Amino acid sequence: MPRRLILLSVMLTGCGPVIPPVTPDLVTTATARGVITDLPQLERGRSLYTTRCNTCHALHDPLEKTVAQWPALVEIMGARAYLPEPHRRDLLAFLMATGAPLSPR
Repeated sequence: MPRRLILLSVMLTGCGPVIPPVTPDLVTTATARGVITDLPQLERGRSLYTTRCNTCHALHDPLEKTVAQWPALVEIMGARAYLPEPHRRDLLAFLMATGAPLSPR
């Protein structure tokens, strides 16, 4: 395959992380992690993550950070991105539901 076609193929298919879809199971996971949420909030959070966060940097797999790490990161990055507080709450709910669980000690 010529180099241009390979490059075009990579550009079209992407090579970033797969961002999990919002499902009822995700609400259950969030609840188990102490996050009171619902499907609409998780949908809004996912949408913010996929449309706003990647305007400044490549998206990260939510599993790259633990549920203990996401709150501080959302606060810092939300301030940099001028996200209003309701958007930060939606984003955090999604990342808390999809982030890595705390590892047992």
